[in-house]
Amino acid sequence: MNARDGAGFPPSITCHWSSGHSTEEVSFWAPPLLYAGVACLAVCSALLLVNRHKYRKASRDFEFDA
Repeated sequence: MNARDGAGFPPSITCHWSSGHSTEEVSFWAPPLLYAGVACLAVCSALLLVNRHKYRKASRDFEFDA
């Protein structure tokens, strides 16, 4: 192996061999899976914040007077 190139996001590692052949070492399914995970995180976080806002608003409506 002569050299190795790598990138952070999406992950990519290419090995360059002395014969001139190059191989990609990251599976084809890894980048789409990472993007799906980031999208899921964003959607779940947004839904959590919306639900929290609704819950806090509802709890203020039902406060009892002393």
